[in-house]
Amino acid sequence: MDQNQDIFEDSNKSPSNPVEIEDIGINLDDERLRFPIKTLISSVLLFLVGSSLLIAGLIEEFVEDDKSKGMAMWIIGAITFIPGFFYTYLFIKAYRAKTPRERMRILNEIPDM
Repeated sequence: MDQNQDIFEDSNKSPSNPVEIEDIGINLDDERLRFPIKTLISSVLLFLVGSSLLIAGLIEEFVEDDKSKGMAMWIIGAITFIPGFFYTYLFIKAYRAKTPRERMRILNEIPDM
């Protein structure tokens, strides 16, 4: 019985002591903790440009007689849309993360510029 009481006293979870915050290993002075604004702007810009080129390519495909212009816009649009969508999705996922640890894990997947 004394051993169980010693464990309870050492756990710092008694009603008289406040609950300790878990150390998640984040150094607030770390250079990586700054939010990558340039990467966010670039990914949103790539997403918007890619979407615009895909739509313009679709319109060119059906309106113009020369199908090569539409196909070129589709290819360039896909090249810009895919990474723009992926990193924009990661930023939204990081924004909606429930814990700081999850947010930092997601933001560490995004490259710095």
